[in-house]
Amino acid sequence: MKKDLHGCTRLLSPIRLGALDVANRIVLAPMDTEFTAADGSVTDLYIAFLRERAAGGAGMILTEFSAVDAEQMMSSLGCYSGRLKAGLNRLVDAVSPWGARIFLQIAHHGGQALQALTGHRPVAPSEIASPLYTHLPRALTRDEVLQLIEKFVDAAARAQAAGFDGVEVHGAYDYLIGQFISPHCNHRADDFGGSFERRLQFPAAIIAGIRDRCGSDFPVGFKFSAVEDLPGGSDREEGVRIARWAESQGVVYVHVAVTASRVDLTNLSTLYSNADTHSAIGAQIREAIRVPVILTACSRTPEEAERVIADGKADLVAIGRSFLADPAWGTRAAAGTSPRPCILCNRCHQRIMRSRAIHCTVNPRLGEDEGTATPLTREAKNVTVVGGGPAGLAAAFAAADRGHRVTVLEQGSRVGGNLVYAAAHSFKYPMGELLAYYEAKLAASDIDVRLLGTASPDGLMAQPSDVIILAIGARPMLPDVPGITGHQVLLPTDPKVLDATLPPRVVVVGAGLVGLETALHLAEHGKQVDVIDKLDEARLLADEATYIRAHLLTQLAAHGVGLHTGRALVCIDQHRVCCENVATGECEEFAADAVVLSLGYVPNTELADELRRRSPRAVVISVGDCRRVGNLYTAIHQGHQVGSHL
Repeated sequence: MKKDLHGCTRLLSPIRLGALDVANRIVLAPMDTEFTAADGSVTDLYIAFLRERAAGGAGMILTEFSAVDAEQMMSSLGCYSGRLKAGLNRLVDAVSPWGARIFLQIAHHGGQALQALTGHRPVAPSEIASPLYTHLPRALTRDEVLQLIEKFVDAAARAQAAGFDGVEVHGAYDYLIGQFISPHCNHRADDFGGSFERRLQFPAAIIAGIRDRCGSDFPVGFKFSAVEDLPGGSDREEGVRIARWAESQGVVYVHVAVTASRVDLTNLSTLYSNADTHSAIGAQIREAIRVPVILTACSRTPEEAERVIADGKADLVAIGRSFLADPAWGTRAAAGTSPRPCILCNRCHQRIMRSRAIHCTVNPRLGEDEGTATPLTREAKNVTVVGGGPAGLAAAFAAADRGHRVTVLEQGSRVGGNLVYAAAHSFKYPMGELLAYYEAKLAASDIDVRLLGTASPDGLMAQPSDVIILAIGARPMLPDVPGITGHQVLLPTDPKVLDATLPPRVVVVGAGLVGLETALHLAEHGKQVDVIDKLDEARLLADEATYIRAHLLTQLAAHGVGLHTGRALVCIDQHRVCCENVATGECEEFAADAVVLSLGYVPNTELADELRRRSPRAVVISVGDCRRVGNLYTAIHQGHQVGSHL
């Protein structure tokens, strides 16, 4: 989808960091990947990950967290030993041909280190309980602090020897350097705690040590939390003060971050909450200092990143999740085409929090075979895909990439399946962007798309197909209760629900993700909404990340949605819903002019069963919800896997 991105001149313009020239203002944000080996050494998978983003237009690459101390290292890149230097050099060699500058981010988890992963009690500036800490950390002795300073300096020297363009000293979030800076975390009484200057002594000694060892021309950047949402933590005024201090230390840039006090209300933006608290403080810091400012501001599109720079909020923009969704984000920006959009589902972050390799809902190759050429088939087949939803389209694209002849049969007037319904919710606008991306990709392909058709068993048997891929979704579960067939009883996909043209009082039955999103959608349109579910509240959205759950529940409460858990549906009549309190057995009633049922789905298997009955030798493969009810991630990944292996 071609756009006029000539206005992205600032984003695509070069910049100088100290004596270092950078081709553009696009920075690959440092993100944990779980792609490295158990000892923190570099793997081919991580090399491919960085290489693809360098080839994809990042002017500057910041590696993921690289641990300076083996004893306190969790699962991340490592820079604590000379034996890791050769692998680190492979990273430099992988990105250099594309002109990207690469900085090694050097760090220590501090009190955030998990003993279950390290085998050791975590260490921190002070032995205090904090919402940041899972375990009570042990306070570092003064000698240990001095030893850690040397470990940071040693790590920087290894990075220089490996060919890195510079290092980023990670003093943000709730990691060790940030803990020393934070008045919330640092209660020390020696020369590494107390006043502002003494709390900054630890990073000051690290930066000075790097300059002494590596030379004053070796670029050092500094990442820090400009605001801490913590009791007694740093505020904006102190954030500006830290930035000025960093400039005085000779760093070539500052990288602005924000620390959240609660893991369930992280500053990571979701579909339900734009948690961009960075931009305002970024602008304030940029006005206060002369060195360039890097900012992560959830810039999903090149236009958004351009505005960050144009509005004076930053000099460079760190792109994280959007570079996961499309490794060619930067080159697409330069070409004036729309990147594959990040949909803010945060599947990537959720997997990392569960110690799994990073994956992306919309980019099924991430963490799998990204960076390798798609092998062409030796024998092109006729592939018929029934269903033009996410699973079917993913299968069609992958099969076409392999060189097969692909036909998509879609009974609707538009491809997209559940994406069409999801995009009707204002807070799920990224789904509409993904749908537009798919439509543009189809238009540019050789895939034969046939809309408004019915895929009957007879028609499919007559179709000259070597392989039939069924992606026809699932059907809703309907409980056998009185009133279930009433005219006021609707499904979340009903046009009246999507358009919010319902009467004022609505009860949503089912507090799964679809039910709660439907409730929020209706509440945003002024409806009085109650949600009932037989599960207790603690079990709601159990499969979602804690912060996603918290953001959604917070939005529901803000819009006045009544959430009534532990209630089982009994019956529905014209103006009320009757349910049973699971705990007490008592009957309860909720006023309802309309009822929306969201009680889950069951796979639609009838077509597959009939095709296999008629022709046992036919190659019929089910993907997505008609195989097993899942979500957008499972639909896209299943479709891609099947299409890739035909």
